[in-house]
Amino acid sequence: MPDVLIAGAGPVGLWLAAELRLHGVVVTVMERRAAPDGRSRAVGMQAGTLDTFATRGLAQRFIERGTPVPTGHFGAATTRLDFSTVGAVHPFMLALGQSVTEQLLEEHAVAVGARVLRGEEIVSLTQGPDAGAVAIRAGGTHRTVQARWLVGCDGTRSEVRRAAGIDC
Repeated sequence: MPDVLIAGAGPVGLWLAAELRLHGVVVTVMERRAAPDGRSRAVGMQAGTLDTFATRGLAQRFIERGTPVPTGHFGAATTRLDFSTVGAVHPFMLALGQSVTEQLLEEHAVAVGARVLRGEEIVSLTQGPDAGAVAIRAGGTHRTVQARWLVGCDGTRSEVRRAAGIDC
């Protein structure tokens, strides 16, 4: 039984899985998509995110795959913001598709010992005194997985948040 089951193999779920593993937590990520989505819903990474990745020695992997952008705009602003003034170690925004970010984060999570299972959709959950039980649909089969903790990183239509009564 994993200590933590994470619903969703997006950037947040994958980063959380890696961080938990680095602290000795047994973690499994369940992702309903059978394969990574090649489309990107986000195309930029901010300096603070890169600085966070640098704490784990990962920033350069992202920088090598992206394009540093020293200035940018915010909303409808007509003047450009100079990112060199933000006081970050990496004073730029990195133009990088979310699909590449997810690929690199999944590689990191797996390398530190997280399990990432694809084509596994959480359809319901129940909470017991010491663990939760999660019903999983994979292809045409159903099974139940138990974990001490369940984290919903599965997006705006989150089954985990809905089942927990959290507004999506």
